[in-house]
Amino acid sequence: MTTAHPRDCGASVAECLPLGSRETVLLDLDAMRRDPGLAPILEAIRPRDLQAFEHTWSFRPDVVHSLAYGRYEPGELVVLEGAFDAGAVVEHVGSRMNTLEIIDSDPPRRVGFLGAARLDIAAVGAHRIAVGREHGAAMMRLLARVRGRPIPAYVDRLAPEARRRLASSPFVAVFAMDGRFPVDTDAGLVLSRVDSVILTLATDSWTNATPVRPGQTLTARLTVHGSLPAGAEQNLRGIVQAVAESEYGGVFGIRDALPTFLIRVDAHGADLVLQLDAAHVASAIPLLSAETSTSQAPAEMRK
Repeated sequence: MTTAHPRDCGASVAECLPLGSRETVLLDLDAMRRDPGLAPILEAIRPRDLQAFEHTWSFRPDVVHSLAYGRYEPGELVVLEGAFDAGAVVEHVGSRMNTLEIIDSDPPRRVGFLGAARLDIAAVGAHRIAVGREHGAAMMRLLARVRGRPIPAYVDRLAPEARRRLASSPFVAVFAMDGRFPVDTDAGLVLSRVDSVILTLATDSWTNATPVRPGQTLTARLTVHGSLPAGAEQNLRGIVQAVAESEYGGVFGIRDALPTFLIRVDAHGADLVLQLDAAHVASAIPLLSAETSTSQAPAEMRK
């Protein structure tokens, strides 16, 4: 059994993710459990087979305090912090691998196949584990950080406003948008000027709007960073309208929430706000999950 605890990879799981993540999700799971609007969403995404989860990972999902996910090009990385001994978790998962390729002790790390999935799991703190897939450049940078090298973290390059947002919401998703859209449409012209998009979910409204059902209304705030062209507000409104009228717009209740839509645009970007029915969003998540693959390693953490 591992007794020496590895160095922490950062002050929070968000600080453990190295630079380069194209899609990032940061969850304060304890805060989500306490929040009457976010708790149903957390319930909708938690593992269905709790016994199988605990058998695989040696801990229950409800002991995980926070999660950081990063999608890199290539590869993915998940960092979890919880009420578990990270070194013991790494040893347990390694013992269940049918093919074990790498065994390290500084920090504790195992690489091999768990079923059909190739996993790279390491202890990156006394109570933190990192799980990655193949093409593990992000994992290598994280391990270098744990070993004391001055490797920049993902959050180090975020603007001050973005960093404040990370600290103010239990659910944050950040998407790098540069170069993703063609410019042959009005919507594409606007989106091509967007550097990044931050989505936060919370039940406390940042506006003066009064929730229709206090404790059940979920405020979704989308912050767009970039130098937007003239007429961007009209184009952004059109994009929201198109999403609302789509199949997903109906499933997630965006269409019904359009009367609550607010938008603010300035020279540096835009803020878009919708107040959604939390129960409606939670009920839609299993439908979305059924259409997406769950064969990837980080996704296995959610089965």
